[in-house]
Amino acid sequence: MTDIRPDDVAVLSRLMDEHGWTSLRVSIGTTTVVLGDGPAPETAAPPSPARAPSSAVRQDTAGAAQDGAGSDPARPHEASTSTGVTVTAPNLGTFYRAPSPGAASYVELGQRVEAEDEVCLIEVMKLYTPVRAGAAGVVVEVLVEDGALVEYGQPLIVIDPDG
Repeated sequence: MTDIRPDDVAVLSRLMDEHGWTSLRVSIGTTTVVLGDGPAPETAAPPSPARAPSSAVRQDTAGAAQDGAGSDPARPHEASTSTGVTVTAPNLGTFYRAPSPGAASYVELGQRVEAEDEVCLIEVMKLYTPVRAGAAGVVVEVLVEDGALVEYGQPLIVIDPDG
């Protein structure tokens, strides 16, 4: 997402109402939107029940740090980690590992993916954003439980490009 659209503001406003937040500041690209009764502090983030509990699926592997790829603003941000490339949430919403209830997950631990493969979905108010791997490699970690709320930029999946 390169800019915030009017539809995005409506979704953020509904999320504020649903979660009882008093203010919210969202910056994407060069656009910043502040919603609420007063100014949202620069460093403030809405309360997050979204953090994955320690029981989230994890598989530790050794690997060299990789440079994050992807200067394409429409692609999810990828950060370097000691175990590979971390695919992060392109927006806030609900994380889904499968395209529909009962369907097979987009990816499993140990599965090889290509950069353009969908690895999960993020849903906000019935708007679904497919998340792509961004790097070819093997899925070594899934950091979020299916159905968990996630924040913009939150790590979701780790891919070992050497795998």
